[in-house]
Amino acid sequence: MKLVHGILREDMVPPVVRALDQAGVNGVTVMRASGRGSQTPLAMYRGVPYRPLKPVCVVQVIVDEASAEDVARLMLEHGHTGEHGDGHVLVIDVGECYAVRTRWLEVA
Repeated sequence: MKLVHGILREDMVPPVVRALDQAGVNGVTVMRASGRGSQTPLAMYRGVPYRPLKPVCVVQVIVDEASAEDVARLMLEHGHTGEHGDGHVLVIDVGECYAVRTRWLEVA
């Protein structure tokens, strides 16, 4: 199994989730977060420079290995604006996944 982990602009989450729905991806987790990248410009607060955090969303999907690349491409395609701060998509190996309700190891 793979975890496809997208860190995306807040306004790009609805098109990404819609595309995942249309592709038949069932389970999607979306979380609000704050972050900054290497291109974040400096701001000033009381004369002290700092790099402000921007609102972002984390979109996570657990899929089988065969679907991971397709899901990552969907996130890239529908989350892309071409501007700095578009985010990143990571594909991470999942060693084990347990269902809380049944307490059983799930096999992809």
